[in-house]
Amino acid sequence: MTSILIPIRRLGIERPWRLAAALLAAVVLPSLARAQEPAAAKSLARFVPKDDLFFLMEFDGLDAHAAAWNRTAASKLLNEAKLGALLENLATQGLDLILETAPVPNRPKGQDLVDIVKNLAKQGFLVAAWGKSANESTLALVLRKGDRPDIRKLLALGLREPENEEIAKAEKDPNARVVHDFGPTGAWWAESGDLVITSKSAVETLSAVIDGQKPSAADHPFLTTMRNKKVDFEPITITYLDLTKLSAAESPGEEAFGGVRSIEARFGFKDQAIVTQMRIAAPAPRKGFMALLDEPAFGLQGLAAVFAGSTNFTVVSVDPAVVFDRVIELMKSAGSRGDQQAQALIQEIQKRYGLDVKKDLLAHLGSRLTVTTQKVGGPVDTPFARIASRYSGVAIAVDVRDQKALAKTLESVVKTSNEIFKEIAAAPNAPAGGAVLEIKKQPGSVPSYSMDLPAAALPPPLGELFQPTITLGGDRLVIAASRKAAEMAVAAGPPWDAKTALGAVADPLPKSMTYLSVGDLRELTPILITLAPMGIDMLNTQIKTIYAQFGRPAKDVPIELKPDMIPKVEDVNRFLFPSTTTAVVDDEGLVIEQREPVPTLTSLGVGGLLIPAYLPAIPASGEAARRAQCVNNLKQIGLAMHNHHAAKNVYPQSVRDKDGKPLLSWRVAILPYIEQQELYNKFHLDEPWDSEHNKALIKEMPAVYLCPSRAKAEPFTTSYRTFVGKGALFDEKEDTGMQVVTDGTSNTILVVEAKDAVTWTKPDDIKFDPEAKGLQGADSNHPGGFNALFADGAVRFIKKSINELVWRALITRAGGEVVTSDSY
Repeated sequence: MTSILIPIRRLGIERPWRLAAALLAAVVLPSLARAQEPAAAKSLARFVPKDDLFFLMEFDGLDAHAAAWNRTAASKLLNEAKLGALLENLATQGLDLILETAPVPNRPKGQDLVDIVKNLAKQGFLVAAWGKSANESTLALVLRKGDRPDIRKLLALGLREPENEEIAKAEKDPNARVVHDFGPTGAWWAESGDLVITSKSAVETLSAVIDGQKPSAADHPFLTTMRNKKVDFEPITITYLDLTKLSAAESPGEEAFGGVRSIEARFGFKDQAIVTQMRIAAPAPRKGFMALLDEPAFGLQGLAAVFAGSTNFTVVSVDPAVVFDRVIELMKSAGSRGDQQAQALIQEIQKRYGLDVKKDLLAHLGSRLTVTTQKVGGPVDTPFARIASRYSGVAIAVDVRDQKALAKTLESVVKTSNEIFKEIAAAPNAPAGGAVLEIKKQPGSVPSYSMDLPAAALPPPLGELFQPTITLGGDRLVIAASRKAAEMAVAAGPPWDAKTALGAVADPLPKSMTYLSVGDLRELTPILITLAPMGIDMLNTQIKTIYAQFGRPAKDVPIELKPDMIPKVEDVNRFLFPSTTTAVVDDEGLVIEQREPVPTLTSLGVGGLLIPAYLPAIPASGEAARRAQCVNNLKQIGLAMHNHHAAKNVYPQSVRDKDGKPLLSWRVAILPYIEQQELYNKFHLDEPWDSEHNKALIKEMPAVYLCPSRAKAEPFTTSYRTFVGKGALFDEKEDTGMQVVTDGTSNTILVVEAKDAVTWTKPDDIKFDPEAKGLQGADSNHPGGFNALFADGAVRFIKKSINELVWRALITRAGGEVVTSDSY
């Protein structure tokens, strides 16, 4: 095939209504498709390169798995229970409202978008990403049988040029590859009935792959392995993410992403269930956060803490004392202020309650925690009250190792808490006549404490439902939303049997796991169906309010919910069954599996389908964290400078000798204000930075002076520098204070990231020239710009494209310029 690159149209994809329409269609509508006949189709992976591939998600389409799809509860709910017609109707109306704001001719209708997404659900698609590094990656989307008039019409929105006869002629040639513009950097073209959307820079690469000149991902090892791996369900989607490729830009020697090497997932069907299986490859021995996975496993028959008959519960294996140690260790290794805050909180608890959190509390708790929702009864005359009644039945049970020791700790905590409540009520700023909270011990042989909430705290009938209760019964500590829930949680009863409670749902569950969650939607169906009209009414009110704010007329009923379209409870519930989520840990990592009648917003399957929407942010996620740390560094520096100013009435300058010659940088001068008094005391302040004594201290540079985005930074250097010169906040010859900043502290730069780094103790800052052009030395490794600390303590990101006049105005302290926040 020859390649003809002819840009003929542009699509302005930055407009909010288009994004909203795409998201609504992508999230709500894929499940509306009804598969008809199986269709064997070649893998779409043949369109993308094998080399440097780090992400691939291929959805075969429902038509390729029609028999399996039509057996599922989801398919039957959409078609036999008529939920599909209801959802399609509501989605169409919602999209029509969004599309009304589209400022383009020939805009599509809501039904057009619904039909497009339904067709994609039937035919399938592929999303892939590849690149040499995380910051230099390319994304491609391939739609099977996507070369359709309705999709072409959607891509052509925003067309300004007339159709080109030469292009129209070229597109009729089966041997031509006609590439169209998709926004300023994107491109799309039809390929034998399929549709490819990617960046312009990738057109040549994909053309070579399609023409067989470069290897395709169709025979990539991970794809072959995943397709050949046996599972007990019929996969319809496979997803693979190689995190080792994304960590290429991380610091050498660091274990990026907590030691997770890759994520692979399958989404498919098994009888009535929709199944999602995800494997997170994190081989043992695990370190850091991933070490939290290494907890003792449990089996189904050992779940004594699950209350008889319950089908809504979560059990997790977690040793509180071990987790406590690991979290503190992680905080320390990260060198974060969170560690100091955690230690301060622990010390405050010990001081106030007289107990060691780990020794007196966590060490007495076992390694299994259960959260259960029970039916406790109570006033349920309204949908809202029915929902509240469910939450009043929530109980958290933790296994107990030493009941006697824990009972003593519990009694002490309750006593001290009541004293604190009295102190709060007696405080000068406490509301007059306010009720004093009190935790009361309940009668009985089992240690139990409960709190009656003030009448004004919750509206009726919620006050009758909620009485937070802590009970120590038998081998478990129970924290419940109500006394009734606590009583049910500790009541003796027959051992819980998974087969009796869950039926066939229990059969595929693992024999050993570290996490199990079971939920039954059938209890919520009556509430959801009752609340549906109320929810639509609330949405309509919001829509009319928004329209009124923009002076647009709105229909009396923007979105209409026809009563005859709402299914009956029994028609829905006959297809539902309890959903399950399990986690199994082995030497290779973590396997999470979910089996459910319908995908929910928390479903792994839904999450997998949404990955492509977030994929462009994945390579930047590491940079986002580094940039956030850089901002935090500058804020700490700003706080130190303000504290210095409060103490000495001037901003910190370089440490000078008696003749005014700079010896040490201002970064040394603020050491006492960043909790580095001991290091500050080591310096000889009457000697230059490179004297024999002071030079030996360079290696003790505080971490706050290092921007983590500086790749392969020279040791003990910093890019945090000030502007020094006539008109700038800092002057070479005299001290300056806040009183000279007449432009306003929010409009004057204090510290900036510099292109060239310097040894942190060296008094070497950026010389400001009022006549010079450009950024005058400001820059960073952050894509697109750099961070700047302003004299008011705020840190703002400055784009490299900032206007030069605005930039000089931000550097000067008293230039008299008027600068607004939207100027940069």
